Amino acid sequence: FHFHVYWHTSDPAARAAALAFHTEILRLNDVGFFVAVIFRINERPVGPHPMGSYEVWSPKEYFARTFQWMAVNRPDEVSILLHPLSRQERLGESLHSASVLPEFTEDVPLQYPELGLGYSATPASSATAALKNVSISPAASNEISKEVKEFHFHIYWHTSDTSARAAALNFRNEVLRLNREGFFVAVPLERVNEAPLGPHPMGSYEVWCPTEYFARTYQWMIANRPPLVSILVHLLSKEEVIDHTTRAIFLGPSAPLFIGALRPVLDEYPAQYPELRL
Repeated sequence: FHFHVYWHTSDPAARAAALAFHTEILRLNDVGFFVAVIFRINERPVGPHPMGSYEVWSPKEYFARTFQWMAVNRPDEVSILLHPLSRQERLGESLHSASVLPEFTEDVPLQYPELGLGYSATPASSATAALKNVSISPAASNEISKEVKEFHFHIYWHTSDTSARAAALNFRNEVLRLNREGFFVAVPLERVNEAPLGPHPMGSYEVWCPTEYFARTYQWMIANRPPLVSILVHLLSKEEVIDHTTRAIFLGPSAPLFIGALRPVLDEYPAQYPELRL
């Protein structure tokens, strides 16, 4: 995956915030909290990127940790573009200037093979197993103790569109099938909302996902989301409002939420399905 960190080049405060964020990413790499490799800093538009930016590469083994850390710690002056690294570059980077990208690349865009992570993990399970033997520093342990462990995907469709509803329910059936087959753990709530409910402004259902399967579930949802469906992705922390707003992302068109249905701060973490021990 790539995280592209953006700031307005005419705003020195935004640049300073982006570079301080850059320094913190480097520190957390150094202490072993995650593997998130930073590429060069672009002080002006380059390629498809329309402003000051830098790229952060993340392998799937550390994606959930990197995603939640960036969501919680992103400076207000900074935006982050997140996309998977597949052969479909334009699909990954849906920017106004994406025409500078090829529609397809010949090969998967392999980066940092020397790390033995992501596409370079051979076999894939060996890299995941190796992570269990990584030495964790006290600084990394402190960050790990604060990280968010669970996520929601909310699948949305326009309630007046029968084709969108059918696509959303077929998508749900596919999620259930892949759970049964052991591809991931991504649990749809039994209830399907046929009308707006709580903060959700249209037909919807919830899919819960633990951090252990977040990278796989996220990339599968990106690759398989029906065009008539949007997906809200958010963390499950005690800060319900910002989890659904500034920390959230949409796959597909966004929709305004009714924030009045949410509590700013919960007394406890909203842990779900403790029987799964995930």
